[in-house]
Amino acid sequence: MKKETTSKPKELRLLGIPAIQQWIAISVIVLITFLLYWPAHRFAFLNWDDDVYITTSSLIQNIDKQGITDIFSSFSNSNYHPLTTLAYALIYKFFGLDSTAYHLLNIVLHLFNVLLVYFLLKRFSTTGFLALFGAAVFAWHPMHIESVAWVSETKDLLYTGLLLLSLLAYLRYREAKGASLAWYIITLLIYLLSCLSKSAAAIFPAFLILIDWYQQRPWKKVWFDKIPFALLALATAVTAVLSQQADQSINMAGDFPWPARLLFAAYGIWYYALNFVFPIRLSALHYFPDPSQPLPAIYYVAGLATAGLIAFILLRLRKRSPAGRPRTYYLGMGLYVAALLMVLQLIPIGRAVVAERYTYLSYLGLIFIAGNWLEPWFRRVDIRKQASARALQALTLVFLGCLLLISQFRIPVWKDSITLFDDVIRKYPDRGYAYLARGNTWLNMKEADKALADYGRAIAREPELGQAYFRRATLLMALGRYQEAIPDAEKAVELLPDNPEAWHNRGTLKYMGKLYPESLTDFRQATELAPSFTEAWKNTALAAYRSGDMEEAMQALNSAIQADDQFAEAWYYRGIFKLESGDTTIGCQDLLHAAQLGNEKAREKAAAVCPSPDLTHDAR
Repeated sequence: MKKETTSKPKELRLLGIPAIQQWIAISVIVLITFLLYWPAHRFAFLNWDDDVYITTSSLIQNIDKQGITDIFSSFSNSNYHPLTTLAYALIYKFFGLDSTAYHLLNIVLHLFNVLLVYFLLKRFSTTGFLALFGAAVFAWHPMHIESVAWVSETKDLLYTGLLLLSLLAYLRYREAKGASLAWYIITLLIYLLSCLSKSAAAIFPAFLILIDWYQQRPWKKVWFDKIPFALLALATAVTAVLSQQADQSINMAGDFPWPARLLFAAYGIWYYALNFVFPIRLSALHYFPDPSQPLPAIYYVAGLATAGLIAFILLRLRKRSPAGRPRTYYLGMGLYVAALLMVLQLIPIGRAVVAERYTYLSYLGLIFIAGNWLEPWFRRVDIRKQASARALQALTLVFLGCLLLISQFRIPVWKDSITLFDDVIRKYPDRGYAYLARGNTWLNMKEADKALADYGRAIAREPELGQAYFRRATLLMALGRYQEAIPDAEKAVELLPDNPEAWHNRGTLKYMGKLYPESLTDFRQATELAPSFTEAWKNTALAAYRSGDMEEAMQALNSAIQADDQFAEAWYYRGIFKLESGDTTIGCQDLLHAAQLGNEKAREKAAAVCPSPDLTHDAR
């Protein structure tokens, strides 16, 4: 007689991931990622921050003791990220301005970060699925292209990698027994390096608190060992604010009241979340809505949806403390929002309401949610759920394939400035800034007519875009079309009252029109705004001289020489004015010094009026 057995539902093992297969899988993911981004190593520098951070930056040109001191004591383009600048300086020392080296750095950093994401998520997964799924999404997501293909976003890659490394070190510290203090110090030091790479690292203490909450660590311990991290975060945040104020960063959101900014934050939360699943209409620039028009309805919808979600979460948390899978989802949401907190336009920075690069770290939270939700369907599944499991597996693979395909077509957009701004213009044809940026690129390529055309298009779409008037006025002056430049120079001063070059342009045009007292006023304003603006000091001297004020003329030339003692024209004109006032000795000394600096007019004048001029030695 057969022994009776209790019947159990049959199970189907849809996917098993032994250790060796995990290593093969992550290797394949890294290889595909490398091949995906390899074309980017041939991309050019962009006329969008790359010029400020690299091609025209004096900070990266010296890596001696003084150069390193300057790097760590200076702001760069409204940011403080000395470790990133130091990385640029090292590349510059060995490769100069070869864009390939800078792009390769970004590609290598991204591959490194993919591995870090894998190892971090593996700490939260028993099957390996979460780690592999997370690494693939992180590696291939089109929203991350901006951070990898744009040289200026090395800071994004570097700070994220160091932050992930610090998280791994923190988990080791939590698990360690005898050497826990060593791991704590290592965590703190790596975090310091992350803060020196980008100020967005200030969110790290929130990450640590969320992980401690998720792992149900006693609250007394949670707060105590976060104090040093919180102090570092506070110092980083304060430095970030100071850097923005010091460089007078563009704050488009300043045109909107606080209720609107709250709606922008809500919109950002939903925009990034929806694009995690449906990455469409990608663009290097997503403009703020027009401040002169009512806010579009989508922002109010996002605000209501966010309020509803917050109310739902608070009600659930009030009933009981989450456990199991809900706790996992709350951790993912917390990581997602914490990573976005500094870039949700509550504190206005830049001219974009959302930016794709802000997802580079924040998507870790959404990956955590999606991976944990999918993971049970990739383990042993009841035979009765076999069809659903296979469908979800197929959809997951299709999703990953779509990410790869979209990224493959999206990456070439970042090839150069023209392809990039062409793409922005296709997405936002009625906004002006991309036309201005493309015009600047045409100008750098010596295509003056195309530059003028784009400046005109920018002004037609945004009549209050001061930089477009300024750029067009400057170009028209360079082309000798002075009368055409006058209205643009006037408008530039009106819209950009803190721009010393705008005042200098208008002053130059007035000087050419022989309106010397009026031009003197503009030159004075330019030097007040920029005390090291030597050309403005020189022109202040000429306008003062033409207005009959020799004393101010001499003071202006002295200020020009004090700002830059290699400025030959200042020495030349001071020599001329000294000769004119009867001081032949000092006048000839200044002329001879100007000649030594390469000024041909000074050489000719000295040869004509100075007794036995010796042009081979400094006459001062």
